[in-house]
Amino acid sequence: MSRIETSPSSPGRGPSSAAWGLRSLLKVLEQRGADVAAVCRAAGLDARELDDPDLRIDAAATRRAWETAVVLTGEPDLGLLVAGAQPAGAFDLLEYAFRASPTLGRAFEQLVRYRRVVRDDLEVALVDDGARVSVVFTLGQPGPLLRQQANYFLFGWLRIARDATGRGDIVPLETRVPYPAPERVLGIERAFGGPVVYECPEAALVFDRDTMGLRTTRPDPGLVRVLGQRLRRLEPATAVERPFAAAVRARVEDDLPSGEVTAARVAAELETSARTLDRRLAAEGTSFRAVLDGVRRELAERHLRDPGVSPGEIAFLLGYSESSAFHRSFKRWTGLTPREFRRGAEA
Repeated sequence: MSRIETSPSSPGRGPSSAAWGLRSLLKVLEQRGADVAAVCRAAGLDARELDDPDLRIDAAATRRAWETAVVLTGEPDLGLLVAGAQPAGAFDLLEYAFRASPTLGRAFEQLVRYRRVVRDDLEVALVDDGARVSVVFTLGQPGPLLRQQANYFLFGWLRIARDATGRGDIVPLETRVPYPAPERVLGIERAFGGPVVYECPEAALVFDRDTMGLRTTRPDPGLVRVLGQRLRRLEPATAVERPFAAAVRARVEDDLPSGEVTAARVAAELETSARTLDRRLAAEGTSFRAVLDGVRRELAERHLRDPGVSPGEIAFLLGYSESSAFHRSFKRWTGLTPREFRRGAEA
């Protein structure tokens, strides 16, 4: 059907996601006696095609499936139930790369690096503030993660972290969720085992540094390398950029070395207003900040693959006044420091 495609995504389509979560959702619905066919019809899905391991599904269809399932079951914690019922390996190759990593911190780096295998517009970042490390989940499109999908991602990966380290007692310092506190919170707090902070701008698991340093039970560097090669091939192709976003991108690239890249300046160069620039970019599903970050990240990764360009020079070329600002941005984009990324590129 039109909302189902095989990986990689076809250029020009909206965000898509791997079918893993929907397979688990439908299995739970079937076990509970819910009308699985009704969920598929509401989302425009053909359940017979969901067994394809490389299948990708339009993100809007995924959202409708979850929304319909909640209505049919009346279960407000459906995301937690689905994540809790998933067998080992449900997240496919990405989960195996996670489990084969030497430490929990390195395992989450795999999730950061190959997040788009899960969903095109999913952003995952490791935010290190010294004493604590947060695994942050956000969507590239405006709006927070749907409650069920936020719970599914957070609890699903927390369960894998516990199992991969053999430490079922891992409890986040706090779990942040992008929705208001429900009337019944006991199930959520029981699942995560610690405080839950509601109405946050993103979904996140917050751990102390010792937890992120925990060793996994079956580290296998060779397997991580092999899986990485396969995961890179599974990453969806970048969608064709829309005309106005492409024009903004070109101006941003020209202006970066000046250190004065602003929406107002780019709008003036395109002979329009900053307000119109924002409106036209929003109509194409993006924003000035997203275009700027995208250009900077792409150029940063390109320059870091050239050992002759120092991080300080890269910061200047990207329009940063200080190297520390570049380091913070790069860590937010990739979960790695520029040095760690360069070391991996040279390996």
